[in-house]
Amino acid sequence: MRHILFILLLPLATVLSGLTVSVHSYKFYAEDKPYIDVNIRILANSIKYKNLDNNKMQSSAAVTMYLEDEASKKVVAWEKYILQSPIIEDKKDIVDQRRFFIPTGVYTLYVNVVDGLDSLNTFAMQQKIKTVDKVIPSFSDVALITSVAKKEAGPMVRNGVYMEPFPFNIVNESQQIMHFYSEFYHKDAGLIAYGIYSGVQPSDSSKAVYVKYKKIPAEDVSVLFFNFDLNKLPTGDYHLRVALIDGNKKEIVLRHAPFINENFPADIALKRDYNKEFGNSFVGTLDSATVVYGLKALAPLLSNQRASALTLALKEGTLNVQKYFLYNFYKQEIKER
Repeated sequence: MRHILFILLLPLATVLSGLTVSVHSYKFYAEDKPYIDVNIRILANSIKYKNLDNNKMQSSAAVTMYLEDEASKKVVAWEKYILQSPIIEDKKDIVDQRRFFIPTGVYTLYVNVVDGLDSLNTFAMQQKIKTVDKVIPSFSDVALITSVAKKEAGPMVRNGVYMEPFPFNIVNESQQIMHFYSEFYHKDAGLIAYGIYSGVQPSDSSKAVYVKYKKIPAEDVSVLFFNFDLNKLPTGDYHLRVALIDGNKKEIVLRHAPFINENFPADIALKRDYNKEFGNSFVGTLDSATVVYGLKALAPLLSNQRASALTLALKEGTLNVQKYFLYNFYKQEIKER
């Protein structure tokens, strides 16, 4: 499944050279008119730095973004600027956001980035984008957020909150709290379901991992800004799904965002706990003779009450009952130690 998710994420960030840049584009509406937020993140270890006094350093990049109308081949919006990092002591990713108001249509987004200290260290990508008239009810795109902070204004700030997307939609062990942001465009009150599901996109085989519900009052736009703790979620391919549901929990409209979760501690815990379950434990492969031999060997170690239970299990218990007795003894022994 990983290769499938990589293909899905590829239009968001296509590395063509040494400079590594994560690009996300999100579609929203303002007063029924569509606009696009383009977020970029230049990874710290892929750009060069200028050494300054007092062990400080700084990096910069020349950024060009433009949207070309697919029908007319004309550029309908563009930005060209120098993006400069703060003066820092340790290397840090550079993040930025630009907003484009465009009519409904089909476009190609082009993003080019050149290292300010090395003109050969470059990045380029292109992505198809389609904007449509706003439909009621519907959702905006879903942004998966790694870093949040209170801030009044500036790039990546919405409703007084700074929201920084996960690079390449990859959630790693260092940040397992995943926020997400979306907007719900509607008129009537309703019930929203939002959750984490297996697989890169909604399908009949998708399984719900975490699901929560939120009642939405009647209004034009409802902000959906929630989070999930993924500390117990094993490594794998998932998607976050938001949906308007009816009284039978049937999805009426939905939007989703794919992501990769990388969580080695949860993987270890899953394997450790797997063998603690009766159905997956060591007794599962034992035949009747081995189980009986093992139970008889326990007799000298048991209290009178448990010894009586053992005798009953040997005389009248099914093989499954006998296996459970053996399993339960060793499980209790490990717990007490």
